[in-house]
Amino acid sequence: MLSCVLMKWHQRAAFLCADVSALLSKALFYGLSGGLHGRSVNKGQVWLEPKISIRTASFSAAFILSVFAGIVLICGATAFAGEPSIANGPMPKATEARHGEESAPGCREATFEDHPYIVCRFHPDHDDIRLFLNDDEGKPLRHFTAVNETLAAGGEILSFAMNAGMYHKDRSPVGLYVEGGQEASALNLNKGPGNFHMLPNGVFVIYHEASRQTAIVHESNDMAAFWDVQMAKDATAYATQSGPMLVIDGKLHPRFLTDSESLKRRNGVGVRKDGTVLFAISDAAVNFHEFARLFRDELDCPNALYLDGTISRLHAPELGRSDPGLAMGPIVGVVEER
Repeated sequence: MLSCVLMKWHQRAAFLCADVSALLSKALFYGLSGGLHGRSVNKGQVWLEPKISIRTASFSAAFILSVFAGIVLICGATAFAGEPSIANGPMPKATEARHGEESAPGCREATFEDHPYIVCRFHPDHDDIRLFLNDDEGKPLRHFTAVNETLAAGGEILSFAMNAGMYHKDRSPVGLYVEGGQEASALNLNKGPGNFHMLPNGVFVIYHEASRQTAIVHESNDMAAFWDVQMAKDATAYATQSGPMLVIDGKLHPRFLTDSESLKRRNGVGVRKDGTVLFAISDAAVNFHEFARLFRDELDCPNALYLDGTISRLHAPELGRSDPGLAMGPIVGVVEER
């Protein structure tokens, strides 16, 4: 409580110092310019040039400078004191949570509008984000354990994973799927039933360009335009199509209802403006509107994509968690060296 009061006092004092300093700077400027050069004053249609002596101007300037120096000393002391630190008391819990979220990649527990979630944060420039579908013999991997067994041969391991898009009974993707730069399934722009076809749907893409990697969530129609450009196609390292879009340029999908009674466990992915990728899975049944608000209002993602529901699964060793469940189709994961 004390640290919060001190922080508020410090902020108000800083603002006051800045305001007073600005006013005194202006007073000093006008005092000097008016005293030394004379300042024109409009009296109706007649302009008068006041005659102020150098002595008067000097006295005014000295007085203003004295007050200004006093303000500078007070502001300096305030700035030196700084914002409350750990030594002055604990930081507010909200600040601690936000700082913890931004400080390092990985997964954390989160609560939004009284619903529990796991949110996992990564950046493609620093984290090796990949998609997985089949093993070396072309058979579906289906489970996190099978992905880890495949990676083990190269001395690698999953540090995170979740299901990543909708699939047919044989576990083949319903829409576009690209792995390691190779297109395994074509972009699907067809109309139809089910969540995948709740238009607009979208594509989560990892582009590899020169020495950097970029993550983007595209609407499927926008992806079709990119897919016609060979350079964009060549830069696509990984892509998975799913639906519906959760957030579209900062707005929720137009078909989502606030009071929808379709409550399910859900998972999805969003990308911030700075390229940070956020995966989220609900640990309680939520509707589409609630899940989309998490990405827009809490995770600050202007675009986000629904990956699936009911069968949603998470692999997060740092949380001691690797969800069992039905066999999956596409899987997204972050890979580290063993």
